[in-house]
Amino acid sequence: MIGAMRVVAGVGLAAPQVGVLPRVAVIEMLEDEVIVLINPEIVKKQGERLVQEGCLSILGCQEDINRSVWVKVKAEDRQGWDVRIKG
Repeated sequence: MIGAMRVVAGVGLAAPQVGVLPRVAVIEMLEDEVIVLINPEIVKKQGERLVQEGCLSILGCQEDINRSVWVKVKAEDRQGWDVRIKG
């Protein structure tokens, strides 16, 4: 999944976008700093803002979409440890 995300210079990818059924997401905001989230779940969110976002399933497609300003996510990392991420 990380390779597929990098091929198109994406910053995030969910497994179903590339035909993988487990609930996995990868995020890379800084080069070579990949966050892997297994079974991610949003546990808290605040605010709303309009952002332009692309989709790796439909290359070249950009749309305005409402997203939370801030979210807290719980998931497992690659080693099976519980993690919480805010962003």
